This record gives sequence, C-alpha cells and structure tokens, in this order.
Amino acid sequence: MTTPNFPVQGRWVYQNDPHLFDTLRKHSIEHLHTAFGRVLGRADDWLFDLAQKEGAVTASPQIDAMRSLRMARASMERGFLAHFESGFDALHRKIVPADKANVTLSLVEEDQLEAQLASEVVIEAITRAHGPALDAVEYRFAVMIGQHKLDPALNPLSAVSLANGVQIAQSEVSLPENLRVVLFKLYERELVQNLGTLLTELNARMSAAGILPELGNPRPVDTGPAPAAATQ
Repeated sequence: MTTPNFPVQGRWVYQNDPHLFDTLRKHSIEHLHTAFGRVLGRADDWLFDLAQKEGAVTASPQIDAMRSLRMARASMERGFLAHFESGFDALHRKIVPADKANVTLSLVEEDQLEAQLASEVVIEAITRAHGPALDAVEYRFAVMIGQHKLDPALNPLSAVSLANGVQIAQSEVSLPENLRVVLFKLYERELVQNLGTLLTELNARMSAAGILPELGNPRPVDTGPAPAAATQ
C-alpha cells in the first residue's frame, strides 16, 4: 500500500489533550493484557476439557500440559506486557531498540517451524480483519511523533508487533509444542474478534484531537462467527 503524503503536523495537533499519548498507551496495554488473559484461560479450559474427555489421569500429557501452563502463566503475562510497554516507550522516544531493528518473527529451532508458521497466520488474519484501522493508527502515530512515515519497528500496534507479543510471551517458558501452537490459534481468534474495539477507540481519540481526521475511523472487516471449538 502506498503511504499517503500527509503533512507532518507534530505534537501541536493534540495540545488540547496533553495526556493523549499516555491515554492511548494505557488503553492499548490494558486491552491487550485482558485479551491475552482470555487466551490463557481458554487454553486452560481446552486442556481440562480434553483431559476429561479422554479420562486422563494425574500423569497424562494433558494434565502435565495444563500444569505447565498454569506454572508459566505469570511469567508469560509479564513477558507479554513488557513487549508492548517497551514498544510504546520506543515510539515515545522515537528510538528503535537494538533488538527490534530488524522486525522479524524468526524462530531459529527447526522443531519450532510450526509455531513460526502459526505466527505468520496471526499476522495475515489480523491484517485481513483490521488492515485499514491498523493503517490509520500507524499514520496517526507517525504524525504524533512528527514524522511522515513510521519505522515499522516503532509501531507497537503493527500486525507484526501484535503477533510478536504471543511469541515473546512463550520465549522464556517450557511448554509442549502442540500447546504453543494452540496459544497462537487462540490468540489469532481473540484479536480477529476483539482488536477492533481497541483500534476504533484509538482512532476516535486521535481524530478528535485533530490528528488526521480525514482518515475517519475504519471498521473491522466482517469475518463471520467464530468457530465453536478452538482447536482439534
């Protein structure tokens, strides 16, 4: 997509709301944290239901996976939050962190190829459902920091950054590989269904502050009802 040639308006455009950036950051992180909490809760429920269905006992793979998920939950939530907090910090400072200079979702281990592919599916699904709204947020973020075009690594709410959140959350914990893929699938569906609420709010706030009001407030694409079951 060709980037529109918008004028750089700079910080003066939201002097009527000097706390705008902090508001956008707070609402974004709270929304995403809640969404990720639902993902972890659904994964736990899925494992529990699977164990019940198969008559699993204490030492079964399903019970072990559920135990691993519960032990890892706090660490995963911390990693997830830290990813987006550092992303908004970088945007505010207009400095790309060294570890984000190349925005990729590379998972080195060959046995994690399935998770790599799952993360790419997350990006595609988010972009398909919310592409116009994500673009509007990106253009407005650029204007807020006085730039014509935003470096992808400075956008904490790009499709890549959003997908990176679930990958980074899992990076320091031990989980069965099939559970990692389930988390990606649940996260994808959560964002497809509920990210639009956040993006609509962000675009409305920035437009009301005078930041590219001509972009309007793009709505999510109708993706149809979500499947009843999360995974097979």
